[in-house]
Amino acid sequence: MQVVDFFSGIGGFSLAAEWMGWDIISHCEIDSFCQQVLKKHWPDVYLHEDIKTFTYETLKTAGWDESKATIFMGGFPCQPFSGAGKRKGTADNRNLWPDYFRIIQKCKPTYVIGENVAGLLTMENGEVFHGICTDLEGEGYQVETYSIPACGIQAWHRRQRTWVIAYRGNPDSSRTDPDSIRPHRKEEHEYRKTKRRGIKLQHEQECESGQVGEDVPDTSSRRYKSQKRQVQTRGDGVVDNSERQTKPNLGGVVNGIPYGLDGYWEREPEGVNRTTLEVYNRKNRIKSLGNSVVPQVVYELLKAIQIHADTQ
Repeated sequence: MQVVDFFSGIGGFSLAAEWMGWDIISHCEIDSFCQQVLKKHWPDVYLHEDIKTFTYETLKTAGWDESKATIFMGGFPCQPFSGAGKRKGTADNRNLWPDYFRIIQKCKPTYVIGENVAGLLTMENGEVFHGICTDLEGEGYQVETYSIPACGIQAWHRRQRTWVIAYRGNPDSSRTDPDSIRPHRKEEHEYRKTKRRGIKLQHEQECESGQVGEDVPDTSSRRYKSQKRQVQTRGDGVVDNSERQTKPNLGGVVNGIPYGLDGYWEREPEGVNRTTLEVYNRKNRIKSLGNSVVPQVVYELLKAIQIHADTQ
């Protein structure tokens, strides 16, 4: 499988593809620090700077063989959709889905992966999420969507993310306009639209019930207020942590560990420091890690895609 890694960051997608033994053809990343990381770990992979200038010809220059199965991967910028920002959605000039889709339209890869924050599901009442899926279906792709957290592969944090997986079975299939879908496909189109609305509704219900968090805490929510630290100081000055609330700040152990587990370890787990140590490029490291995908989650998706590819 040939891999083209868009919005590459520090290479989370590429690392998972490397574990699969796939051939990484090209990276596309505009951040200078991330470019240094990519060049260090994949010095022989073609690196293009700006997705806005990435073209079919760029990919051919990178050594792409369009006769072979190809997968495009990309976690397009989350800032327009994340609860950490102003949620301007499609009005945000950092919304790069149209640029990613432009390249998909031109190059028509066999598979496409799109990744973003959970907030994508609720952006503009779900129409942005539905529009992305409809874009791909209009180009002849079969589309499946998933909401997978990092804790799904036993990570110590939730990091809920939305995944769009698309497969284009017949490279010679003609483009289909979603507004003029053939009668025998109309029912399927409506079914998928309803299914996406169900995913959006489920996400909203989970947020309300406290089963899953948004990208950042909503300090006005009942859930957040109920998790505020509620402790009592006895006469001897000892703090009673018996209510097992979640730590909002760095404290006894790792940030986010419930109070009931405070003291479970005599010290922090190996490799996890109580305080942030001064390291070279600390700000860039934190930023790039925060923007990165969890490669172990990607790896599970790629294994499923490989199984699918082997049956075609």
